[in-house]
Amino acid sequence: MTLKTLKLGDKLLFSVLVLHAFLVSINLAVAQDETKRDFGILIVIDRSYSTKGEIIEGAKQAINDVIDLLNQGDYFGLVAFDSQPYVPIPFEPLAKRKATALNKRIQASGSTNIYPALGIAFRLLRDSDLTEKHVILLSDGDTAPAEYERLLKRMRDSNIVVSTVT
Repeated sequence: MTLKTLKLGDKLLFSVLVLHAFLVSINLAVAQDETKRDFGILIVIDRSYSTKGEIIEGAKQAINDVIDLLNQGDYFGLVAFDSQPYVPIPFEPLAKRKATALNKRIQASGSTNIYPALGIAFRLLRDSDLTEKHVILLSDGDTAPAEYERLLKRMRDSNIVVSTVT
């Protein structure tokens, strides 16, 4: 199954995100020639009001750490959400400086609604020709009920690996 869930306290949450992204990139680098890496990482981050302060700042630092681990040109993107999702960093070949600058602009506000953000992640990745597609969902909160099992099945059927850090 492609869904992996980690449940940790807030202080470990973000280092686990970085570690997971690092292990994904190492695994792919070992499997393929570095010059022909064919993968992408899309982070879906909760920016709701409950993440205000240390949590959102830690998450943004972890995202910068992930950006640092990737090579210029590796595919990377970011979907941020509260009650509504938006895409501060489009899923495209990574431009590190631009991605880091856009990541800094994320601010906490609103309530938590994960499903629309995962839907955007699915739409961004499903038609990609990349052989390895990873979504890392980072959220600290509860969300409204939705058809998660159906969406996750569609993601799995599109060869998208989804990992969660809650």
